[in-house]
Order: sequence, then C-alpha cells, then structure tokens
Amino acid sequence: MKKFRKLFILGTLMSISAPLALSACSLDQTIENDTYVQFRSHSKTELNIPDHVTKIIPSALFLKHKLQKISAKNIFEIPAELFNYATKGATSGLKSVNFPSVQKVEKETFKGLLNLEEVIMPNVVEVEQGAFENTPKLKNLQLGTLTKIADNAFRKTKSLIDTPKFASSITQLPKGIFSESAIKSFKNENITTIGESAFEKSEIEEINLPNVVKVDKGAFAALKLKKINISSNAKIHSEAFGSKSSQAPKELFNNEGLLVFQDTLFLIDLDKAKNLITSKDKIVTLTLPENIKSINTFAFKQHKGKINKIIAPGVKSIDDEDFEQFKKLGISEIVLFKKS
Repeated sequence: MKKFRKLFILGTLMSISAPLALSACSLDQTIENDTYVQFRSHSKTELNIPDHVTKIIPSALFLKHKLQKISAKNIFEIPAELFNYATKGATSGLKSVNFPSVQKVEKETFKGLLNLEEVIMPNVVEVEQGAFENTPKLKNLQLGTLTKIADNAFRKTKSLIDTPKFASSITQLPKGIFSESAIKSFKNENITTIGESAFEKSEIEEINLPNVVKVDKGAFAALKLKKINISSNAKIHSEAFGSKSSQAPKELFNNEGLLVFQDTLFLIDLDKAKNLITSKDKIVTLTLPENIKSINTFAFKQHKGKINKIIAPGVKSIDDEDFEQFKKLGISEIVLFKKS
C-alpha cells in the first residue's frame, strides 16, 4: 500500500509540473497552441489551416512540392521564408494562396514561385521588395489599397494585367516595380516620380501620370508603349527610353526614325533616318527637323563613329560638357539655330 501511495504522489507531481501546452499532432500536421508547426504530407495538394491558428513558423511547408493550395483565415503574418525555406522553390507546385488577415507581404515572400496563379490577401497594405517578383503565372492578385510599395515588387509578373490600388500617399513608383509585367495601362494622379526601369520590358501601352515631374533611367523602355501623359515640365533621364533604339517603344518613333518626346531627341533608328543623312568628303551629316529643341547625347551613343556632323536648326544652345560628349562619339561639328 505504501509503495502504491508513493507512486501516486509522484505521478501527481509530474502532472502539475508539466507545461500547459495544447498540441495537435496527426500524420499530416503538427499544431502547437495557436502556431502551425509542420505540414508533413508529401501527397496532399491542399491545406486548410484551422481557424484557431494565428501563427506559422518559416519551416512549416519545407519541401512540400505537391502542395498547390493553402488557406488560413486568421494567420496575421507570413514569414518571408515560408514558401522558399532553405531553398528556392521549396513549394514549387503552389498555385493558390488565401490569407485574408495578412496586412504585409515581406521581402521576396513569393519570389520565384513559377506556378503561382492566385493570391487573395484583401487586407494587405504594404508590399516589400521583390515580394511577387518572378511569378510568371500570377493572374489573380487581390490586395488592399497599398500604402507602401518597394523595388521590384511586381517585376516579372508576366500574366498580371490588373494592378493593385495605391493610396494617395504613394507618390513614387519604385525601381522596377512593373518591369517585365503584363500590365497594359497605368493611370494615377498622385505619382510624381517614376523610378528606374519601372515599366522596362513590360507590355504597357499607355501611361497616364499627369503630375509626374521626374522620370528615371529605363522607365519607358517598353516596346509596346504608345501613349505617355506626364507633366510638360518633367525632368526626363537621358536614357528613359533605353540606351538602344531596339529597346525603345516602336510606335514613338516618327517616320524619320526619330524618337522625339517633349521636343527632345532621345533616340535614332538609323535605318529609318536615311532621308536625314547626307555624306560628302567622308563627312556624314545628320540634319534634324526644326521641331527638335534639344538633343540628348545618348541618342548617338549606339551610333558612335557613324555621324560626324549635326545640323539642328531648332536647337538654340548646347553646353560645353555635352559638346565634349558629342566629340567622344565622333561628332566634331554641330550647327545650331541662328537668329535672322
């Protein structure tokens, strides 16, 4: 009897001293209290996380290549490494993500998920750098009205046509944000700055940003771009349309092979500009139309050594620094506007 009582007392003490934790384990998954710890199935294609779960650890989906669809009603934060834990493409088969309570997408969270087609996160207001980068099949993206966006957020979303809504507080399009995306048009009255390569190599056809005053390098280097509406006083980078005519919007070149925007010459397609070129005594001369009021030196960079003289009747002046750049490109003489 005494031996039994001792064992009973010991067992009672052990029960009292054990940590209070709720753990739900099955062949497919482990959940501890409100935290999703591990999804173990290598054959199931769909995961619906229970409503009482509010957290998920970064390694929970490690190497679950068969997983195609995941949803979690009450998880408020997605670890940046969740879908690419330890290796890129750790959940390479993923097609659909539904996390309605998440408010922020961390840096590169979905980057490189080549089969991802749908992301439903209607409460997201912040998107960090490269969050959806290189998700070429993403078509259905449901986010909230964004108050923060970062570089390359939607770069290489080659199936994404509809863009998220931006809050009025966003005045700058970050670097590469829609580069190589499928968007056809973009309109916003609050944007004042277009970052480097913002629309580069995208499917964009129309840009309507009437209050933009600054355009960075490569921002308009999109082959299908047809129409641009920005401030007439905007400061436009010399390589805004790209550094080569082959990279620039085809329909923005005129019949004479010149890409002229807001009276400035940005690029030349020499194959189409033959009517503007004459040659005498081994001096190749390019005569520009009078509507061109300023010349961008980068317009001649890809044609180095092919043009020796420029006649520009609409241009009033060229500063010494630019003239030195022209000389390096083989242009030794520039004839400008003369007052009558």
